[in-house]
Amino acid sequence: MISFIYTKISGGDLVAKYELAYGTVCGECGKDFINPFYVYNVTNTDYKSSITDKLMLNELNKVTCPKCKSTFTYERPFLAYSLKKGYAVFSVSKQDVRSLLSGKQRLFEMMNIKNMKFRLANYLCEVAEKVCIFENGLDDISIEIVKNRHFSEKYFENNSDYYLMFKCIKDDNMIFEYINSTDDVLETHEIPMSEYPTPSEDYEPESIKDGYILWTKTDNKYIKEICHE
Repeated sequence: MISFIYTKISGGDLVAKYELAYGTVCGECGKDFINPFYVYNVTNTDYKSSITDKLMLNELNKVTCPKCKSTFTYERPFLAYSLKKGYAVFSVSKQDVRSLLSGKQRLFEMMNIKNMKFRLANYLCEVAEKVCIFENGLDDISIEIVKNRHFSEKYFENNSDYYLMFKCIKDDNMIFEYINSTDDVLETHEIPMSEYPTPSEDYEPESIKDGYILWTKTDNKYIKEICHE
């Protein structure tokens, strides 16, 4: 049960929106529990706050089950965006389509936003990865090309329980983590930045069509299609 939507404002600008949840079903033991907690559903990453920090560390919207004591991510529709860097990442849990239409183009036109990247994700950890990529000044399609070139098919077979994620840049290396659904790090890999390909405009999906925003999932499947690999 969800009620009470809160908004954080700074200087007239939206910083974040969050809700009060009274309980949920545990993502591990599957049992219902009642225990109030706050969950974020929108964050503006132009404001460097603990919310953005937690998101990039994949620590946002974590809930601990009072029955089995396990900690899991409370998955809700979630939007992270930056007007300064020109990206928006929208998460819809268990969304099967590869792109969505939204009639919110006028809002971005009013803000004079050009060349926004509109990305679709299934889980909050995928939103966290996209934000890490963009905040490090990188292109998410280029990162997916790196993944496709350097990792075998096993890393992409089960994207509901295991995830291959870009984490950060360290000592001129791209750091990738292979994690499970409870965010345990199973493997860590380093790939030199020299392997990072120059972003190609030919690979960038169309963002607005016929007055609608196109939210596109730029995953390994997308990369295989555009690169013909």
